[in-house]
Amino acid sequence: MQLSPEEICRLAYAEKPLPSEATVVDRSLYAEVRRLYDAWSISKMTKEACASAKTAALFQYRKDAFDYDRLLEAAQAGAALYRDIDAAVTAYTLCPSRENADRMIEVIYHVKKKQAQDFLKPENNKEESA
Repeated sequence: MQLSPEEICRLAYAEKPLPSEATVVDRSLYAEVRRLYDAWSISKMTKEACASAKTAALFQYRKDAFDYDRLLEAAQAGAALYRDIDAAVTAYTLCPSRENADRMIEVIYHVKKKQAQDFLKPENNKEESA
């Protein structure tokens, strides 16, 4: 369940808790809006100052949410890569065949067998040495 910034602000104003699946970024915005609302309610800040601080908090939330999403994607891609490497190495360990060796090299080095063969052709090596 993805919460919008407006929903987070509404929960903060109503002093209702965030759902347990809220991200750390959601919780950060919630805490900042609660702090601003509390400061305004005890007349520690003006309404205009709170509005300005809330705008800054929303900007920071959107930036942090974007960064969080990119980091999460990178972490998931890394985990998938390690799962693929583990599966390829296990397959090769159980049955050391040429196909399993090729698959292991593909997963680890991201090079397909055809790409490696094309690279190792004699005409490619002559161009590099010239």
